[in-house]
Amino acid sequence: MEEEYQPARAHSPARRSGAWGIAAAIVVAGLMVASAFWATRTPSTSPVKEPPAAQKQGAIAIRPVSEEDHIRGDPNAPVVIVEYSDYECPFCAKFDLTMQKLMEKYGKEGKLAWVYRHFPIEQLHKKAWRIAIGSECVAEIAGNDAFWKYSDLVFAQMRKRPPGSLEFDMTLLSDYAEEAGASREAFNACMETERTRPKVQEDYDEAVSGAQAKGTPHNIIIAGGQMAAVPGAQPYDVLDQLIASILSGLGE
Repeated sequence: MEEEYQPARAHSPARRSGAWGIAAAIVVAGLMVASAFWATRTPSTSPVKEPPAAQKQGAIAIRPVSEEDHIRGDPNAPVVIVEYSDYECPFCAKFDLTMQKLMEKYGKEGKLAWVYRHFPIEQLHKKAWRIAIGSECVAEIAGNDAFWKYSDLVFAQMRKRPPGSLEFDMTLLSDYAEEAGASREAFNACMETERTRPKVQEDYDEAVSGAQAKGTPHNIIIAGGQMAAVPGAQPYDVLDQLIASILSGLGE
């Protein structure tokens, strides 16, 4: 069961003193990610096809994590990963398992929280927006736990698709919504009106302009009052080492 949201705790001076350690850990992880990329040249993210004018880099500026978010784990955890994701992205489906494994290790101890925000890339994944709208319908009808159950079912289905398959069976969404705990009738009515589209749009706009995302999954790590981007479906070992280093820097 997901934990009820509580206001984020203030970081003590002892936590702030670990800032250099946190920054160093993020830099080291970045070097590891870069080395792996150049060694393999294998994509780990679904890229956004944007016009050149939209490719300018800037500082990360995302809204604070709040009770309005979809959160797994303790929202007061010392390390928070905000994931901007696309339900039809095969890399996101793979990364979903990585995050579940990390939550199994760190989330149970209250050390890590996982926040899901939407970044459906319509140019590559034609059904991603509708699936995301469906997830918000489920959340509106049946709550946060139901949202995560629906998401788990969608990503599990994505991982079952034959290699190279680009088709997601949209007829399954009503089944997934019902299995997650939402009324089928209420879900179908919500999907017909698409009344949750603005929520998905808000996340999408923030991913592009605030999180500086260029593909999915795109992750922002928040710890010790700092934020850093770790894009792509990074391997478990990389994120495990990064989280452990940050926690060490925080004295956790």
